[in-house]
Amino acid sequence: MHRRHEPSPLGRVGRARRRLVLAVLLVLAAGCAQDLHEASWDDLVDARQQDSVDRGWVPEWLPEAATDVAEVNRPATGEVVLRAHLPDDVAVDACTPTDDVSVRPDLADWWEPADDGLRLVCDDGWWVVRADDTLWAWTIADREEPT
Repeated sequence: MHRRHEPSPLGRVGRARRRLVLAVLLVLAAGCAQDLHEASWDDLVDARQQDSVDRGWVPEWLPEAATDVAEVNRPATGEVVLRAHLPDDVAVDACTPTDDVSVRPDLADWWEPADDGLRLVCDDGWWVVRADDTLWAWTIADREEPT
C-alpha cells in the first residue's frame, strides 16, 4: 500500500510566499510602464541648460520670454504636457491658429488648459491653448503631423 504524501505546512508557506513575491513583481512591472517624469524651471534658459529641449520635453519654439515652465512626460509613450507663463505681447511664431484640438493627455493635477483660449497647432506636432499669460502645450504619442 502506498502512502499519499501530504505537503508539509512549511512547503505551503514557501509556495504562498513565492506567489506573493510574483504578484508584487507583476504589480511593480505594470507600474513601471506608467512612470512619469516631472520637472520645472524658472525660465527657458534653465530648461535648455538641463537639455529639456533636446530631450523633447520642452518645444524648441517656446519663446525665450517664457517663465515658470513646468512639464510632465511619460517616456514610454512620448506624451508631454507643459505649462509656461508668457507675456501677452509675445507671439508663438511656430504655431498657427486652429479650431481643432487634439486629445489632451491627463498627466498632471496642475495641467488644466482653458477651453476658451486661443488654440494653436505647431508644425512639430505640439498643440497649444493660450489663455491670458499662460501657455498650455501638449504632444501625444503616435501623433500625426498637422497638415
